[in-house]
Amino acid sequence: MEVVKYVITAASFLGSLAGIFNAVKGWILTPPGDRRKVLKGIRTAAAKASVVIAVLLAAVVSGVNVWEVVRFGISTDPLTRGAVLMLLVNIWNSMIYLFFATVILVTKAAIKRRDMTYAIHSQT
Repeated sequence: MEVVKYVITAASFLGSLAGIFNAVKGWILTPPGDRRKVLKGIRTAAAKASVVIAVLLAAVVSGVNVWEVVRFGISTDPLTRGAVLMLLVNIWNSMIYLFFATVILVTKAAIKRRDMTYAIHSQT
């Protein structure tokens, strides 16, 4: 069984190398005009993905902090200063991260609206 595991690992490695080789070969053989189009598409996708990732991470961190607040509320342990301090920190973090996730989305919408407005004014 160990031999099969090593054979599968080696085949996967060789397949990955072949895929990387083909990608590099294809990139080299691509005309410069098409390369620019591909790079532009990658830049656009990366810009959109960075906003989505930032908002998702902020929402996840905020959700974890809200869960900690809920855990504090349903806990039957006696109150301690540390627990109350962590409650305040979790409330603060959840509000701040939700605020910044909202700011990112509103700013993105405002920039998109501004660009559309400039595009309309430039056409007239």
